[in-house]
Amino acid sequence: MAETPRLPPELEREILETTALLYPNTIPQLLRVARRVLSWIEPILYHRVFIPGLQEKSGNGGAILRALSTKPADFFSTAVRHLYVFAIDWTLFNSSLPNRWSDAELEKVLRACTFVVNLLLIGDLAKPPLLRMVAEMRPTRLVMLGDLMSPQLDLTIPFFHNLSHFFIGDISRRGGVMHANWPQLHNLAELRSLTHLALSNCTAPDVVSDLLCGCLRLRVLIVCTQEAIPALEGIDDCRLVLMVKTENIVEDWDLGIRGGKDIWVRADAATLHKRREEIEGDFRFRQFEK
Repeated sequence: MAETPRLPPELEREILETTALLYPNTIPQLLRVARRVLSWIEPILYHRVFIPGLQEKSGNGGAILRALSTKPADFFSTAVRHLYVFAIDWTLFNSSLPNRWSDAELEKVLRACTFVVNLLLIGDLAKPPLLRMVAEMRPTRLVMLGDLMSPQLDLTIPFFHNLSHFFIGDISRRGGVMHANWPQLHNLAELRSLTHLALSNCTAPDVVSDLLCGCLRLRVLIVCTQEAIPALEGIDDCRLVLMVKTENIVEDWDLGIRGGKDIWVRADAATLHKRREEIEGDFRFRQFEK
């Protein structure tokens, strides 16, 4: 490793970190430049962490598990910013594939990633008990696909308090739980930082109307459905964006991390377009009155 810097350290660090973020394939070479560069660049390896299933310890989530005993206690808490966890226990569905992750191992990794800001969580929330495992996190963006009737789900716990963007969907075999009697519905209005909310397969217009009235800081409400729902199309609120589900939620989440036009960016553009049409229409009406 070369150790003699030729640039001011601050400038050198900025150049190399920017290079690693824009061109991740260069990271292995950058790690071998110098020890100081290793300390700058290695955390970027864990900027985005994927645990794509319990059947294999693949992805850099498995690497974290293997490295926990050799890294400082705060290394992963400060390094990991975006985390994807697919934690469906397929053995519950008589799968022949055994789980390679134990609950203790998964919890160990998740509790090491304290400062995650953007979390994609898929699982039934009880087996394994995901919400207990991520209880110390305070994400600002969350995609949560789980069993929405699980007794483990409580939107009043501190884990949810900082959310500004929240995509929520049910993956249980019950179906249709997003209705006026869903126990957690009224708690959405208590999330004081919530500006963007997305509901998967909510076809109840009364639920949508109540959320638009009750969530005072809400700027965008996305309703993703399998097909067009005329009753929803009749709700006149420029914050409401109806989307027919086509995109892969994991790919869309990763697109957003990379600065692409994810579901939130597209919804913001749609509401802005609606607001402009309202303003222009009101202006034209006033001009006509004069």
